[in-house]
Amino acid sequence: MNLRASINFLLLFALSSVLNVTARGQETAITPPNQREISLSQAKKIMSERSGIVNLAGNSANPFILIDNSQSATDLASADSSKDSAPPEPKVDLLAQISTQIRPSGTMNLGGSQIIIIGQKKLKNNQVYIVALDGKEYQVIIKNITSNSFTFQLGDKEFTRPIVLPTNK
Repeated sequence: MNLRASINFLLLFALSSVLNVTARGQETAITPPNQREISLSQAKKIMSERSGIVNLAGNSANPFILIDNSQSATDLASADSSKDSAPPEPKVDLLAQISTQIRPSGTMNLGGSQIIIIGQKKLKNNQVYIVALDGKEYQVIIKNITSNSFTFQLGDKEFTRPIVLPTNK
């Protein structure tokens, strides 16, 4: 047992010696204060010479806007930069077309909140449902679910539709 303890001690001593030697050869990552002052003064000089703020993003499009394939990225960038113009309002007939793509198979009351079942999804009030229409995807917000109707919102417009369950014939 003493032999094993002696070997472990010698191994530990040798390992610590090697680590100590390699640690001494390494440079520190923290620069001394006088060198930091030089770097800071150079940075202040460079920043004072620049006029205005550098726009690193350039004219990149906002990735959170639904993209119409007929619009180019520059059209989207210019539309994004004009803050005064409001987004176009969805037309009522577009809402009616979207409503035909939402086919609920029923509703239920779970824990005091109404749930609408659309396909395999169970949605509560204020949840988003994605509808595909003519190659475009629209994110509608499901609102005001009752046992025989539901309302959805697209933009600022809302559309209420009755729930017609399929009959078994």
